[in-house]
Amino acid sequence: MPTAVYSAIPQMTPSQWRSSALPMALTEGLRVVQGQAAILVLSAMVSMADVGKFRVATSLMTLLVLPISVISLVTGPHVSRLAAIGDRRRLRVMLVYSARGMVASVAVLLLPFVLAGNWLIENIFGLEYAGANRIFLMLAIGVLAYALFGAGANALNMLGHQKHVTRASLISVLVLCLLLWPAIVFWGNLGAAAAVSIASALWGVLLWQDIRRLEAMDIGAWAVAGGGSSLPRRGK
Repeated sequence: MPTAVYSAIPQMTPSQWRSSALPMALTEGLRVVQGQAAILVLSAMVSMADVGKFRVATSLMTLLVLPISVISLVTGPHVSRLAAIGDRRRLRVMLVYSARGMVASVAVLLLPFVLAGNWLIENIFGLEYAGANRIFLMLAIGVLAYALFGAGANALNMLGHQKHVTRASLISVLVLCLLLWPAIVFWGNLGAAAAVSIASALWGVLLWQDIRRLEAMDIGAWAVAGGGSSLPRRGK
């Protein structure tokens, strides 16, 4: 490490670090709960064969969310840097194009499963899991919706609004828990997938609303990228 590191004056106190790190850790915990809640409830309510199909669908979701994770990791430091120097125009442009990139990447990965998903799953996982494709497509709706509203979690975390990300995560998890039981009763594993999609889409909407309110920026994939923010900046 450069020797200057040892003599540099810290820019953040331990209490500031904790106030940032704890909400982010809690958010990650809530995302794990949201990812596993449907499996746990399904296991108690439907056959193991139906649970297996749902597990196959969630395994495929790892591939589908990969571009979202990659784009968030790559753009995170740039979001922080642009926010620190006050370049809101470039920050907004980058976030809008990030949302478009996420939507396009997810759509490209999803297209083969729209066209020939049953055949792909039969050949990858086995004939008994062919029914997993419709579950996967239902889950994919939530991923597309989240991507459409932009990388709100990434942006809010980098801009110092970690608590708002945790709040949105908590609301989406609570909604998921409320929806799971009746959805599974009426529609089985497809209902569970619908509940997960609704919760994921809600998370994206809440994050988009927060960054629009706190930073006066529309980061949705539909937003006009150039010309700076379309909203006056409000107080935090």
